[in-house]
Amino acid sequence: DAMIFVSHLAKNEFMITSPVIDANKIHVIHNSIKHTPVTAESTPDKGFTLMFHGRLSPEKGIDTLLRAFAKAAIADARLVIAGSGNEEYIRELQSLAAANCVAERIEWTGHCNDIHPLIEKADIGICPSHIREAGALSVIEYMAHGKPVIASNNGAQPEYVTSGTNGILVTPGDTQALAEAIATLSNSTVRGTMGKAARETFKERLAYPIFIERIENVYKTVLNK
Repeated sequence: DAMIFVSHLAKNEFMITSPVIDANKIHVIHNSIKHTPVTAESTPDKGFTLMFHGRLSPEKGIDTLLRAFAKAAIADARLVIAGSGNEEYIRELQSLAAANCVAERIEWTGHCNDIHPLIEKADIGICPSHIREAGALSVIEYMAHGKPVIASNNGAQPEYVTSGTNGILVTPGDTQALAEAIATLSNSTVRGTMGKAARETFKERLAYPIFIERIENVYKTVLNK
C-alpha cells in the first residue's frame, strides 16, 4: 500500500528498476533522531576536536580521513574515532596514523553505547564515506548537536547538507579537499556560523516530531483509502 524511502537517492535507485508499483504509493522521509541536548564537561583548553563515529570498515573512508588530518597540519587539532570493526583493519588504520605522524593526537574510543556526549564535546563531525550512504544517521546526529559536518558528496548528504552553509561536501577519497575543509572549519567563527545553520536545518527539516508526523501521515493516507 505504501513504500517509504529514507532519501530521494534511495527512491531514485529503486525506481531505476522500473518496479510495477504506482508512484503515488512511494514516499521519501529523511531519517531523524530523538535529540535531547546534553551538557558536556568543560574542557577550555581542548583545542580543535574532529570526530568520526560509525562502523570502522574500508568503505567508510577512515583512511582518507587519517591522511587528510595529517595533511591539514593543525597543531592543536585532535581526532576522536568512535566505533568498532575488524581488529586487523583497525590495526592497519593505527599503523597508517603512525606513518603519518598523527597517532598521538588520535583517540580510539571503541564502541560507545551513547555517542551524544562525545558529539557534544566535538567541534566538527566528519563522514568521509567512499560508498553512497542512503541516509547517514551520523550526519544528522552532528547537525542535531549544532556541529558542522564534512561529508562525502556522493550519497544522500546533499539533500540536507548545503556545502558552505551548514557543512562542507567533498569528493570521496579526495585527501586534499578533505584537508582543506578541515582547515576551513578550524576557524571558530566559520564553524560557529555553520554549526548554527546545521542546527536550524535539523530543527526545521529533520527534527523527530516532523519525522513522526510524516510517518503518521503516510499511515493515515493508506488507512483512509
